[in-house]
Amino acid sequence: MKQYEVANPQFEPIFTLKDPITGERPNHIILNGGRGSAKSVSASLAALKHMTNKKLLKAGRGLKVVVARQFGSSIDESFWSELENASNIMGIWHEFTWGAKKIVHNPTGSTVTAMGLERNKGNIKGLAQTDLVIVDEAAYVTSESIETLVPTIRKNFSVIMWLYNQMNRTDAVAQKFVECEVPFPKTMIIETNWKDNKFFSDRAMDDKNALERADPIAYRNVYQGEYMGAEDNVLIKPFVIEEARNCVPLRNDKLKITAGFDVSGMGKDVAVIVRRRGKEILSVHKKAKGNTQDMTDWAKQIYVTHGWSTVIVDATGSSGVADNLQTWGNANRSFSTIVWMASWKSRDPNRYSNARTESWCIMRDWLKTGGQLNQDKCWDELSGITFVYKDKEQIALESKKKLEKSPDEGDALAMSLWIADEEKAKANNHIGRYNTAFIG
Repeated sequence: MKQYEVANPQFEPIFTLKDPITGERPNHIILNGGRGSAKSVSASLAALKHMTNKKLLKAGRGLKVVVARQFGSSIDESFWSELENASNIMGIWHEFTWGAKKIVHNPTGSTVTAMGLERNKGNIKGLAQTDLVIVDEAAYVTSESIETLVPTIRKNFSVIMWLYNQMNRTDAVAQKFVECEVPFPKTMIIETNWKDNKFFSDRAMDDKNALERADPIAYRNVYQGEYMGAEDNVLIKPFVIEEARNCVPLRNDKLKITAGFDVSGMGKDVAVIVRRRGKEILSVHKKAKGNTQDMTDWAKQIYVTHGWSTVIVDATGSSGVADNLQTWGNANRSFSTIVWMASWKSRDPNRYSNARTESWCIMRDWLKTGGQLNQDKCWDELSGITFVYKDKEQIALESKKKLEKSPDEGDALAMSLWIADEEKAKANNHIGRYNTAFIG
């Protein structure tokens, strides 16, 4: 085995499995900190060190290691590459069989498997004989999963490592181990960030500095490991809404009119069409409930009365209305229809989790740069939408299921911003110009 240096001295206890203060072996080790602190590579090195311990050869048994995530179920989805990289650092890659579902250390028989806690709720209790559990992306683990996993890992000397990039004080892991009034028994918390990583690269420094300049709040959460405050994860702050209500937009009659159509079904939501030109909202139309034909006829009437060049139609629940408008608009060569779904992949997946998140972020930036809102109270709902940081700088809007009321007007305005503004074509040059397929 090659000699190797631990990137972050704070993590020495995960190699000794001994609390430096009490001298005891902990049941839980919380690696609590921001990106760049070398949590993943250190946990991988520690896991391989324990799996390849020569004492296991004498004992005639290997360690059973499980990498767990709330979502995902294969090693490749979670920790496989980190473990392979660690084995190369240690010079022991050749000692392993690298299977798709199991990694085996051939000399000792130690194994690594993976488990998605969400998909395997009924199988968590089968981990009772596991020696080491590494919980990756612990910020996303639910209270239900924790309350099932913790009492299951009860084998003598077994340990659970929680790799925790903290987001909110309400995170289940924070409530269980970090923010609890009474310390959880035999738990060691290691708090760290990028400053403790001796091998923090120049490239990583560039990325860190770029995020710090672009979004100081995100920087403090992602790199410094600070919790996000109650207002920090609101996508559109109330003051942005107030400024948008007070601004006088630059009017540009040369621009085409774009409409966003948030279609409702027969439930509680209201169907909304927002017509927009540049920084101006020209009109907002609302209709409670209705079937596919009702919604189609209503939209046609608004087009005949008010008009638009392009309409982006939400087809999340059903594509019937979008298909009807696309057929009608094409037949008359009068407007373009873009069929859109909130759950579709973002055009910039490194930054946004899906199309809805991207559209709302575009709307936020539109409001910050001169977009105008009127005094309608519906726009107050924009500040009720929160987000979380996921992989890298990617953000995701929290589910509408948590909201008392769906922000239908906001969704329609966001959809109207899905395509860039264009100037009107000169007489007759616009005919047949649009591709009516989804622009993604």
